[in-house]
Amino acid sequence: MGKSRLVAATREVAANAGFEVISARGGELEQDFAYGVVRQLFEPLLARSPSRERATLLAGAAGLAKPLFESSQVGAAPTGTSDMSFPILHGLYWLVANIAARRPTLLTIDDLHWCDPPTLRWLGYLSRRLEGLPLLVTVSLRPAGEGHEAALLTELVSDPAATVVHPGGLGLGSIAALARDALAAEPDHEFCAACRDATDGNPLFVGALLDTLAREAIAPRAEEAKRVTELGPEAMSHAISLRLLRLSADATALVRAAAILGDGAALGQAGMLAHLEATAAAEAAQELVRADLLRTDGPLEFTHPVLRTSVYETMGAGSRIAAHKRAAVLVLEAGSLPEQAAAHLMLTEPAGDEFVVTTLSQAAGRAIAEGAPDAAAAYLSRALAEPPADQRGTVLSGLGTAEMHIDERAAVEHLRLAIESTDDVEQRAERALDYGQALIYLGRQSEAVELYSSTLDQLGRRRPDLRRLLEGELNLAAWCEPNLCQLAAERLAAVREDELESDLGSTALLAALALSELRSGASRERAVALAGRVVQDDLAAPAAYLAIDYAILTLTAAGEVDAAEQASERALVSAQSRGDRLSVNDLLVMRAFVHAQRGNLQQVESDLAAIEDGPLTVVMSSYASGLLADVLVDRGTPDEAAAATSSVDFTQIPLGHRLLFIYGRARARQANGATEQALADFLQLGQHMQTLGVRNPAFVPWRSQAALALHALGRTVEASELGEEELELARLWGASRAIGMSLRAFGLVQGGRAGQQLLADAVATLADSPARLEHARALIDLGAALRRGNNRSNARALLRDGIDLAQRCGASALIARANDELAATGAHRRTVLLSGLDALTASERRVAHMAAQGLTNKEIAQALFVTVKTVEVHLSRVYRKLDVSSRRDLSVTLGPPDGAAVGG
Repeated sequence: MGKSRLVAATREVAANAGFEVISARGGELEQDFAYGVVRQLFEPLLARSPSRERATLLAGAAGLAKPLFESSQVGAAPTGTSDMSFPILHGLYWLVANIAARRPTLLTIDDLHWCDPPTLRWLGYLSRRLEGLPLLVTVSLRPAGEGHEAALLTELVSDPAATVVHPGGLGLGSIAALARDALAAEPDHEFCAACRDATDGNPLFVGALLDTLAREAIAPRAEEAKRVTELGPEAMSHAISLRLLRLSADATALVRAAAILGDGAALGQAGMLAHLEATAAAEAAQELVRADLLRTDGPLEFTHPVLRTSVYETMGAGSRIAAHKRAAVLVLEAGSLPEQAAAHLMLTEPAGDEFVVTTLSQAAGRAIAEGAPDAAAAYLSRALAEPPADQRGTVLSGLGTAEMHIDERAAVEHLRLAIESTDDVEQRAERALDYGQALIYLGRQSEAVELYSSTLDQLGRRRPDLRRLLEGELNLAAWCEPNLCQLAAERLAAVREDELESDLGSTALLAALALSELRSGASRERAVALAGRVVQDDLAAPAAYLAIDYAILTLTAAGEVDAAEQASERALVSAQSRGDRLSVNDLLVMRAFVHAQRGNLQQVESDLAAIEDGPLTVVMSSYASGLLADVLVDRGTPDEAAAATSSVDFTQIPLGHRLLFIYGRARARQANGATEQALADFLQLGQHMQTLGVRNPAFVPWRSQAALALHALGRTVEASELGEEELELARLWGASRAIGMSLRAFGLVQGGRAGQQLLADAVATLADSPARLEHARALIDLGAALRRGNNRSNARALLRDGIDLAQRCGASALIARANDELAATGAHRRTVLLSGLDALTASERRVAHMAAQGLTNKEIAQALFVTVKTVEVHLSRVYRKLDVSSRRDLSVTLGPPDGAAVGG
């Protein structure tokens, strides 16, 4: 519809206005070439830039995109499920931001419907971060439904910030003007109407049709209208065939080679594909330019896309397949990337050719390393169909690894077949780790445990490092199923801590030991020591994500919240830097859990909202839903809390991974007045935990919550029994949060002077703990108890302190209840307006400390994986809340950093 001309006109206007203009075009034969269009955009600019300027463009976070432009980094697919897409997307964003920082920039892509999926995902990432950049992105595409990636295209064009232009068809006046130029005669009205009807006024089709009519020497008369209809776009292929018949044999061979290679092919390469000597190829190219089939003779480019398609379709299927296979060989011999050859091999038929398998596997390795798992899966699926001979197991393993990011169920099947494809015991054991992890992602822990157990039996005493990793993963997977708990306990009892080393297997076993200690609630000190050994390492290996999760859980439940938060921050930064989206989302849930234990409710919501679309295991979805419901209750939105758990069914996942979900659902039901339902949930939760051998109330405090529900229903004796039991277990564990929560619940159930003393003990216990929200609850409940005992003066002081603390936590529901109690004492309701440091959110505080340390907005944005605009907004709020006007004032006002690391 003239879209390419509109893009060209935009480039002209921008260039005249002094813009940096960066352009690319999608290619029909290159849709599987990961980041192919991105390379078109930036490779020429980087190649012509002096070394110092190139270094500036790739400085900071932009350096994450370097692997895309360094062809020597072919790279094999990494083990595990690491996904490099996040750092590549982030790096490309900063590359274009660095370019735009020099001068306003226009980025254009023509024929976006033929764009490769990774480039489309980057455009989506970029479009959400355009605000504040002197950058205009202009693309052209056919209707989104005509592209292979309709969902990604639709997402782009439906973005609220996008301006969508729908060119209309040409009118009769425009068609008449074009016909007059093309046919050198004044056209009749009926003739022009026939042209419009035959082409729907599409400028591309009108031009091609008029060109064909000119070559057929058809006059623009009314009596020729019927002939015009016959030569409409549906008959274009026939017309092209006739034009090809008039060409020399060399020109025909060259134009077909150009159609195989696609626009932009080098003349020499096309000549070789056409089996032409250099001189013959040059003469043939000139003939094609004179025939108006090619726009230029180097590189070769068709005058219209429809012409290339028509030439391509005149070739028989057998000729096309043979030509694509030969093109792949030529591309590799010319030193091009494997994925450029793979684009041709994807269009061939399976024939048991090891060259095809090897090339596609190399292309897949690069695609995985560059964060394009969908492209890798496409390459390896085609390689599998070849079929591979000696490489079958390797192809299946790589395919399963790639599919973990796009189709977990297909991944599980292919990883299973990869194990079955080899008799080598050690190789089977290595593949079992990936297969087992995939099963765990899907909540199929029993199958994973069975796999690990049988693999260990087969492995025998070989590879101690591999044995430790399998043993550790087995124990971490087994605890959450009642029928596997005893097995895990027996195997774990045989582990000798003094024999553990600094490898992944030892890390997993240490985490399993820490988790076991947490579940029993016997020794908080030992649990902390074990978990501390887990998180003291690099935290960079994706295979260790389960161990890190459970270490963070153990530290948090033990009251070592600072250590847990620092570990989650470090692990999150590591996962972001390597692009492991699955672990990033997982760790955001874990960090939200840590913040919830502190009572930082706004930060919990922020972390859960930051989870990117895409991979989040069904297990972590259960944790996230339960955690969100729990927080929304305290935020004063019980209806939203109920909605967070009412529409989700997690009954198919292991029992241990439903605990936090059931807890959140129960709290939502209690907040909405469904106390009987809430009690049933809490009691069911208790049965589940006892079945799983979890006695520690710091894991999930079901007894105290059930006691409060029983007390509300008038079942005081049962409530007291549960409250007393939890307090005894909490004291055995020794974490202040668990003890304080138990004291508070038991005090509410007991009532009277004994209850007041228990509540006072809860306040004292929680005063020095990091559990600010629980401290606020205890203050308010003690104040309410004193108010009922007519000790109004002391009640007011406690209630006001509790409201202040609850305000810092963002606990709106608690504030409302406390204000009701305060009003009942005869005092005014308290309106708390936070100021100074207390008014800063966790994100604002993090940005403020980095700014105070001298980092620029750009450096802060790169470190936190956000945009400069986001940093500017945070800083403007910080300045307003702290009543400062510059960075110089920040270091004085903030004082030393509070230990919060960067991330997320």
